Amino acid sequence: MKGTKSIRAVFAREFKSYFDSPVAYVFLVAFLVLTGFLTFGVALFYERRQADLGPFFFWHPWVYLLLVPAATMGLWADERRAGTAELLLTLPLTARQILLGKFLAAWAFLGLALALTFPVPATAGWLGSPDWGAVACGYAGSFLLAGAAAAIGLFASTLSRSAVVSFVVSLAAVFALLLVGFQPVVKALADWGVPSGLVDAVAGCSLLSHFEALQRGVLDFADVGYYVGVMVLALAAADYAVSPRRKGGAIVLAALAAIVVAANVILANLPLRLDLTADRLYSLSDGSKAVLAKLDGEVTVKCYVSASAADMPPNLKTYAARVENLLGEYVRASGGKIALEVYDPKPDSDAEEWAQRYGIEPQNPNPFGAPVYCGVVAVCGDAEEVLPMLSPRTEATLEYDLTRLVTRVAWPERPVIGVMSPLPDVLGGEANPMAMQMGQRPNPGWAVFSELKKDYDVRSVPLTAEAIDPDVKTLVVVHPKNPDDKMLYALDQFVLRGGRLVVCVDPMNIADMIASRRNANPMMMQMGGGDGPSSLGKLFEAWGVSFATDKIVADFAASTKLNAGNNTVEDNPAFLTLGEKNMASDDLLVAQVSDVMLPFAGSFAFDGKSANKGLSFEPVISSSKDDSCLVDRGAAQFGMGAMKRELKPDGKAHVLAARLEGTFKTAFPQGPSGTNAVASALKEGTGTVVLFGDADFLADSFCVQTLNTPFGLVVQPLNDNLALFSNVIELFAGRAELIGLRSRGRADRPFAKVRELETKALAKWQAKEQELETALQDTRSRLEAIQNGKGGDARALMSRDQQDELARFRKILADTNRQLKNVRRELTADIDRLGTRLKFLNILMVPLLVAFLGIVHGLVRRSRCRAHR
Repeated sequence: MKGTKSIRAVFAREFKSYFDSPVAYVFLVAFLVLTGFLTFGVALFYERRQADLGPFFFWHPWVYLLLVPAATMGLWADERRAGTAELLLTLPLTARQILLGKFLAAWAFLGLALALTFPVPATAGWLGSPDWGAVACGYAGSFLLAGAAAAIGLFASTLSRSAVVSFVVSLAAVFALLLVGFQPVVKALADWGVPSGLVDAVAGCSLLSHFEALQRGVLDFADVGYYVGVMVLALAAADYAVSPRRKGGAIVLAALAAIVVAANVILANLPLRLDLTADRLYSLSDGSKAVLAKLDGEVTVKCYVSASAADMPPNLKTYAARVENLLGEYVRASGGKIALEVYDPKPDSDAEEWAQRYGIEPQNPNPFGAPVYCGVVAVCGDAEEVLPMLSPRTEATLEYDLTRLVTRVAWPERPVIGVMSPLPDVLGGEANPMAMQMGQRPNPGWAVFSELKKDYDVRSVPLTAEAIDPDVKTLVVVHPKNPDDKMLYALDQFVLRGGRLVVCVDPMNIADMIASRRNANPMMMQMGGGDGPSSLGKLFEAWGVSFATDKIVADFAASTKLNAGNNTVEDNPAFLTLGEKNMASDDLLVAQVSDVMLPFAGSFAFDGKSANKGLSFEPVISSSKDDSCLVDRGAAQFGMGAMKRELKPDGKAHVLAARLEGTFKTAFPQGPSGTNAVASALKEGTGTVVLFGDADFLADSFCVQTLNTPFGLVVQPLNDNLALFSNVIELFAGRAELIGLRSRGRADRPFAKVRELETKALAKWQAKEQELETALQDTRSRLEAIQNGKGGDARALMSRDQQDELARFRKILADTNRQLKNVRRELTADIDRLGTRLKFLNILMVPLLVAFLGIVHGLVRRSRCRAHR
């Protein structure tokens, strides 16, 4: 108890001493300006439009590197220089109590500096919806990092009576501990042939590597233990430096170091961590746990990772460790139904032979070195499935990929999915022989259907089919242009027999336009080629559904920035980027979906008349009620200029996707002419149909991007389009537990406030811009009329009044053009002004307030000193 009071007394004295001179205020101002500038000026936090504090925390280690040595260099060096160190040691205080009090004061001072950065998370919270769990964890990690750096600074301060020398030693020590975990340095060590085990051990000692998980929102007790261990060791070393004559001090210090290292090794191998992110992004989801609970037999998961390979890229090695940790969670959650085996496929080993036999793809980061492996195999009975190549690029879908791997071997039967479409690229196909001779590869088809083929038996259903095969339980129809009665009747009977139908119709399909121009030929035209809208005609009528093929939904609140030519970018409200507020909150189809792109989509309406009373129509995705309208299909095709006259919000939330289910009645009570309809044809039945007012959202251009990485070809989602479609298929034909897993790792947290400003600005200036455009066109027409009315030398034939009128119109033309440019500039002026104000608030306002308080405090101290003289 007495020792605690002594530590508190030293703490109070030391903490107060920071503010007895301008140094504390200078430090606080420098810290706040530097963090604010790096966050908003270098990392462009505002321009990123994401309420994610990753760019803010990223700079903390490097800011501490520069400023913590300055804040701690005089903790003991100044005492020695002033001759008060010996006096302190003669007081009824131990050296440990003095050092601990000084350390806690320095740490508290750094905590105060960190707390004064509150405008950054406050700004993120005002602009959007940050993950507050991740923010809290990031602050905790930053505070621990500051404590470790402060302890090192205190130790450096005990080594010399010169504060400058202490500063240099502390700076060098902290810099070294940051550098050994910096990825370019780790990669360089591996490239120089340093054994991988040694590289891992060195990187594991870094202040930087232990901060990465904390700033993501994962409180790993191994990371906490590391920082606590650094503080304990640094303080113990400082105690030894202050009292070098203490008997056995070196032995105690060495023993303590061994204990700290052993404790950290043990903690690193224990699954002790808290996932503080809002959606538990780094923990096993309930869906995965549900899959594991339903397993009937044991599944063996074999992880092949070249952990000992010198050529293994550091980022891939780190990712492989993440995979192994996650697989460990599968084992623990499975109750003994998952067995994990980890292999290191060294060159010419049995493990390498098995990896190749299973289909694990070798990767060659070093053309002159041995290949490395990073893949997973799942085995259950005779069933085998493989993830041939794991890449850090696909970390967002890692849990989905692993859970899906388990389901493939646990339930190897593959449901049949039918796909019907006139578009040639949907399912792809073989290249013609001549093209193959020229090196052209077969068309793999759209990525969404390539993904489906991994889990389902995907079959092409011809447009001429008069009936859908009985083993097809789910059918996807993409852009059905000009459907004849035979096709509609086949779909009609499919729904009535209980089939699940996914329909993607489109008023203007970009993929179709591209394919039609590329492959235009008479045969294709007969098959429904040539760009045009799609619908299901008689079926929609029978179901009470209407779909306007000549109208496109425009939504100011969901505008997408597009290249408008001439190095300009415009917000196009017909090219929809929809967020969580546009999704039905209680529908599994859009679980974990918050970012969907629908280019030039149409809308549905439902007539619930008595003939359709057995059907329910539930909107799944809708446009904004206050900011959307319908525009002409032809106008939307030519951009904002052509749409301006029609862009007037109509106060309706237009349905872009819907679920239709219940009792359907046939659209062909007499049977369609020209088909093989028989008397036994179904007249009604229970079924489910999901309707999408766009088909392009499934095309690669609007769904995924294919990346050629050092780890191979990687397909990476651009948004949640792929996840949305996967949800539909998994609900209809797969395992409902997988719904939402694919998009679970995607954390999109846009600046909603900025989006609102953009929407208001666009609506505010739209009318003015249209008025000026009309005046501009009218002025041009009058000018042309005056000039064209006088053949030859027009000016020579004009009267004085006509010349004056011509000059006046030219002036009007110039003024109107200038006003038009000003209007377009004003579209972003409010947003830019907001950004400027927020940057001032976060970079300068709090530092100016701190500086003001420092000046006031200094003046008060000076007046008191004068009063005591």
